Amino acid sequence: MDLFTVISIVLVLAAAAAYINDRFLKMPSAIGVMLAAASFSLFLLLLDAIGAMDDRWAIHLIEGIDFKEVVFKGLLCFLLFAATMQTDSDLLAKSRWSILYLSTVGVILSALICGTLLWFVVNSLGASLPWIGAMVFGALIAPTDPVAITSILRKSLIRQQVKSPIIGEAMFNDAASIVLFYLLAHLSVSTGDFSASSVTIMFLWQLIGGVALGVMLGWLGQYLLSTSSGHSVGVLITVGLVFGGSSLAEFIRVSGPTAMVVAGLIVAAKRGLTEQDRSHPVINFWSVVDVGLNAVLFVLIGLELLLINFNWPAFLGGLIAIPIVILSRYFSLLIPWLSIKRQKWLPHSTLLLMTWIGLRGGVSIALALTISSKADFRDEFIVMTFVVVIFSLFVQGFTVPTIAKHDKRQITRHDEAAA
Repeated sequence: MDLFTVISIVLVLAAAAAYINDRFLKMPSAIGVMLAAASFSLFLLLLDAIGAMDDRWAIHLIEGIDFKEVVFKGLLCFLLFAATMQTDSDLLAKSRWSILYLSTVGVILSALICGTLLWFVVNSLGASLPWIGAMVFGALIAPTDPVAITSILRKSLIRQQVKSPIIGEAMFNDAASIVLFYLLAHLSVSTGDFSASSVTIMFLWQLIGGVALGVMLGWLGQYLLSTSSGHSVGVLITVGLVFGGSSLAEFIRVSGPTAMVVAGLIVAAKRGLTEQDRSHPVINFWSVVDVGLNAVLFVLIGLELLLINFNWPAFLGGLIAIPIVILSRYFSLLIPWLSIKRQKWLPHSTLLLMTWIGLRGGVSIALALTISSKADFRDEFIVMTFVVVIFSLFVQGFTVPTIAKHDKRQITRHDEAAA
């Protein structure tokens, strides 16, 4: 099947899923579109099981798509740039230290806790899972997904003090999580030694290099936009910025998503475009891109269900992993919550809310699909990742507004008592 046909089918399915969600389901786009796509995949599997239709054409279609390449070298950079063009950079700047902790130390701590707990529980149940293997799962499931989170939070009435660091964390945590994952995944199938200094240098180069590239691209884009008058030219400038910037990031081996986040924030800052200027054609264009590519990403996630080698032990492992992942995030957030609470009253419900908002999505699935076939746990981890992601989107995503209302009530009660 040629590339044009593949793109056409995926776009048609994305448009259909987005319409079904908008017309009937009325859910946040991440949840509704993936539900429609997953239902389509399950319907094809059912038809194939009863002999009514052969689903090999659909499987062949999905096998022709390199999910990891599509996510990390394509969709993620565009989606993050689109999200930052609609984000208030001043609010993110106020939460910069929380974002820095959550996107680096928080990710590493969450992966360490998750991997260790999973290793202990799985081996306690009689299965055999090496600690380094469990850490691979901890690393791939640690990053929160920026696309899913921004999609959910846009329709949730959550305080900006909570929303800003969570969105910022999701936008910037890819560098730490990806470097940590690839390091652990390599160690799990290799008997050679590794250098801690080389790992540190790799991480710093990915993160700091991505930020530096983003600053240069942002300044360039800001200058070009301020010296051009045509709106269509402005759209082309920003599109070229993302295409060229993501390709350059791949060439010099720095974090492309990080670069796009920084560039987008600078371009959308006060000296260029303002977040409040919703009528600006460039921002309107990226709003449409955001919705469209969001639909494409979650359609691809739903279609990937056709390729899963489902088995009950792995499904059970996924169910076991769900509370472990949630507890790991809770404890990774406990330290900053306690430190803030010493200076300013902060209810425990806020900690629970920030824990519950930590949605997993396409980033974790893309990482799971890149695990080497040499690893004995590859197929099991893919199934487990899908189980956690589906729970994260459909259960946590649906109930975020309820947790947010509880947190708001706690704040209100405290304020009334203080008055």
